[in-house]
Amino acid sequence: GFDTLNNEVSITPTWSASTSAGCGSSGTCTPTATGTFTVSATSGEIVGTATLNVTEAAVTLARITVTPPFATIALGSSQTFTATGFDTLNNEVSITPTWSASTSAGCGSSGTCTPTATGTFTVSATSGEIVGTATLNVTEAAVTLARITVTPPFATIALGSSQTFTATGFDTLNNEVSITPTWSASSMSAGCGSSGTCTPSATGTFTVSATSGEIVGTATLNVNASGTGTGGPETTGGITTVGETERPGVATTGGSGGTGGSGGTGGNTLSTQIVCVSNALLEVIFNGATLLSRTPMGVACGTTTGAGGTGNAGNSGNNSNAVAGQESGPTGALPAQVMGPLGQALANIANLPSTATGSGEPIGIGVAGLALIAAGLILLRRRHATMR
Repeated sequence: GFDTLNNEVSITPTWSASTSAGCGSSGTCTPTATGTFTVSATSGEIVGTATLNVTEAAVTLARITVTPPFATIALGSSQTFTATGFDTLNNEVSITPTWSASTSAGCGSSGTCTPTATGTFTVSATSGEIVGTATLNVTEAAVTLARITVTPPFATIALGSSQTFTATGFDTLNNEVSITPTWSASSMSAGCGSSGTCTPSATGTFTVSATSGEIVGTATLNVNASGTGTGGPETTGGITTVGETERPGVATTGGSGGTGGSGGTGGNTLSTQIVCVSNALLEVIFNGATLLSRTPMGVACGTTTGAGGTGNAGNSGNNSNAVAGQESGPTGALPAQVMGPLGQALANIANLPSTATGSGEPIGIGVAGLALIAAGLILLRRRHATMR
């Protein structure tokens, strides 16, 4: 204050202004809004004034807050963070931060992180030179069974057989999960035990289930009727004594196969090789075909028998007929089928079984037999040349 002589006078004024000017008793004003304000100092009846012009403050980012500041998730889950900027007056400032973290944290540009590994990661939001951070803790994923696969998914067996199924559990990330399932079936006739092995007691189609908690896996078991077949009757070749100009018939090689049961085929006939030997002349009959066509007088060909095999289970089978006996060629002649395959046939015959005269016991003709064959062939050719 001043007096009339302009001398300074000590006063303690009362300060006033509009509320938004924010002027206190000390004369300090901190406006809360923009505008022009009149600030007054009053002492008694004397008033002094000043004008205060308040403009918009410059926006200056002072800090960034990342929310949530701490987060813990399981591997395979995701976490979204948000970033908020503030100026020096703690007013919120709009920002578009850049998000970053280690690669395993899997944080994208939107602030959402989907980690690919366990661990603790620092997630940062940056705008200019201002950085805000948060901590992300990633733990092992909880093992949660999502599905059960039963193997095989489909199976077909004959009644009287057994089928074993296995069950494998998987989590939501398709990782294998250890389970001990409870086995069941759509019918008691499926005969499924606690181990997943089913031995049905009836034909039909059954659903086999493996259950763990609330998760169920299934497979289908189809059971068909089984069948059996019986081989045909035994057929016996005759014992024949031949003369100088006579030829023996070849013994029938095996019986007729029986009719298979439901779903199978009849049995197959047997094949037999018969060798008649005397001195250096012989007759070899292989699978019903005469290889050497000379048999000496008074030699008996052995008896051979054959029985049809047992029919297999399955579709209705067909009978297999016995092989009829064949007569040899003219006396002393070499049949046409000998000329081409004779060399190979001689090599094979050394290792083939034969039927000895009258005994039915198989013996191998070996090297001695080959010698007899060769000698017989020479004599046959000589006889053939003389006859011409």
